[in-house]
Amino acid sequence: MNRVAYIITFVGDKQKTNDGCLAPDTDTENIYTVNGHESERYKGLSTGDAPMQYLMQKAGQEAERLSVIAIVSNKVCQKNTAGSSMYEIFRDNLDNFARVLGITDKYDQTSIFPVFYDFDESTGDLITNTNVRTNNIINQIYRFVITASPDAEKSVFIDFTSGFRDASYLMTSVIQFLKVYGIHLKKIVYSNFNDRKICSILHITAITDLIQAVNAFGLTGNVKQLREFFDDSYIIDKIGKENSGGLADMKKLLDSFDRFFGCIIINNVNDIDDCKREIEKDMNRIRDSENSPNMYIAMFARLFGIIKKQFFLDGSEEISYPNMIRWCLNHDLINQALTLYVEKMPEEYFKSSLIRSIYDPAAAAKETDTPSYGKSLYADGFYSEIYDTAINRIKLKDNAIPLTLEMRILREIIKEFKDQEEEEIKRPENSHKRLPKVIKWRFQKRTSDLRWKKLPEYTGEGIPLALQRISTALIKNFDNEGWLRSEFNCYDEYFTGQISALDFLNRVVTVYPKIIHYYLRKNSDEYEELKFRIKNTYLKKIDVISDLFSCAVINDSIIRLGNIMKYYLYVKIMRNRISHAQDDTQTRNRELKVQEEALAELSRDSYGLIPLDTAFDFETIKRMLLKGLELPIPD
Repeated sequence: MNRVAYIITFVGDKQKTNDGCLAPDTDTENIYTVNGHESERYKGLSTGDAPMQYLMQKAGQEAERLSVIAIVSNKVCQKNTAGSSMYEIFRDNLDNFARVLGITDKYDQTSIFPVFYDFDESTGDLITNTNVRTNNIINQIYRFVITASPDAEKSVFIDFTSGFRDASYLMTSVIQFLKVYGIHLKKIVYSNFNDRKICSILHITAITDLIQAVNAFGLTGNVKQLREFFDDSYIIDKIGKENSGGLADMKKLLDSFDRFFGCIIINNVNDIDDCKREIEKDMNRIRDSENSPNMYIAMFARLFGIIKKQFFLDGSEEISYPNMIRWCLNHDLINQALTLYVEKMPEEYFKSSLIRSIYDPAAAAKETDTPSYGKSLYADGFYSEIYDTAINRIKLKDNAIPLTLEMRILREIIKEFKDQEEEEIKRPENSHKRLPKVIKWRFQKRTSDLRWKKLPEYTGEGIPLALQRISTALIKNFDNEGWLRSEFNCYDEYFTGQISALDFLNRVVTVYPKIIHYYLRKNSDEYEELKFRIKNTYLKKIDVISDLFSCAVINDSIIRLGNIMKYYLYVKIMRNRISHAQDDTQTRNRELKVQEEALAELSRDSYGLIPLDTAFDFETIKRMLLKGLELPIPD
């Protein structure tokens, strides 16, 4: 690819003819060195000569073609007493510089492009409106640099020596303008007349790059610009190798940032905890680097407060899950925010002693020796166990328990009795006995004992009556050998043929909750409604929350628990709506109908906590998530 180098400079108003000779050792008055290095010496009769020779030499080494963008004022273009304008002297000097530097094959007078600073090129009239003047300059540079040679690989070298008061601000804007088009800034220098030095100010212009990179990272979580900035070659080019220490730690931090936000973007919640710990450790290492000899790492450390603010750290050394969710919402990453809420907020909830007293996922995983379960330990534990067991782990109001809990306890009693009987039958010493025939006689006594074991304070009539009805069914429908002697049914569950009392009890447990409900209530219409709600996971969870408020002794902690359960269910529904958005039409419509029904019930039962405006739109979901993050967790 053809490489073109552009030198942008301001033509001064004190030009002298310069033959372009490199400064001899004896010419001390007019010798300019590059950053004080005697190995690079240039002859400057006016302050702009030496930096132009230096930049022309460097540009000629890197590119096949060299162009000069000369910014000139009306005064510079006027003729002097000798009959030449400052611009004409400057133009001729460039020819001399090219000849002496040996780059005439890359540069001639056709390669210089004047940019008219404060006057109209066609009329010569001064431009007094500063806005018009600035726009005019930008347009000319755009025409000469951006639109020219569209297929070329372009780089820019800038000389700041001459120019007007607003030149520095103007060129800062020009530099950023060119960078947007992928044109790389190679050198930026000015000539110090008193010290006779050509000084680089790349290290100063790079500060803008660093601030932009930090800002881009804060806004998006993308470390690409920071990684490009802290590249070894970029830093060494700006401040020298001797001042570029600390890059290894910086790169490690950027790698941690990259992995961390990569996990967020792709919803990789399994690895986010490891990334979170790593990033906190690396952040602590860099945070105390304000006195680093590497000026950019020192500045990055000073900008750390901005990063902390953008990530809601607020003085904390830990990146919390609620703040990760807030960051996602601030950056419109709604799906990521929903996923983090569903998967990670339960870990915050389980810090509550009340919630752990209902169910402790860490203890349960240790007890069952299932470390692999830990990936979804808290989310599964909260959505399953807390919703399922909260009501029977807290103090009940007037010893009243909901129907679903009664059914579950009844099933547990029958199952434990059945398992005991089966275990006794399997014993070798009982192989000659016909134990099934006595099961029906044992049932009432043993299940009564089990009931007191399960519910020592229970005073309701539902479970004892149901056990009595099952005992009656055993006595009435099974003979003394334990086999079925008469057909019977409950809720269309028929029992016929070769079936034993144990088979019947096994069927009661297996078909739960259908047969269990039959013996508790004997109301088929009520069961159909119950069956519908049990099959609808969301409605089942809503019923659990309703039971919590109606059956529990209400205090502030219970109210807080119920509220976070409502919000968690709302977020769960919204996450599933997004996940199923691309399903086939039939599945999507069926699922949407179920979700909308659940949302409507959830809204009605929330007393304003979750408003009826639970529309499936970004702003509503965002507002609700932020409200959910502010809910107080039970003490």
